[in-house]
Amino acid sequence: MRRKRIIAIYTGIIAVVALLATDHLGLDLGKSMFIVVIAVIVGSVLMEKFIK
Repeated sequence: MRRKRIIAIYTGIIAVVALLATDHLGLDLGKSMFIVVIAVIVGSVLMEKFIK
């Protein structure tokens, strides 16, 4: 349970950073959400592998 909580926190941080980065780049909302979703999926898969 603790492992899932850590992964959830880091996934949320990844989502916020990706959203701020796309906002800073001036991308429209559709592209921003697509990039955020991809970043969250990739980040959570990688964290599942590396956090044990």
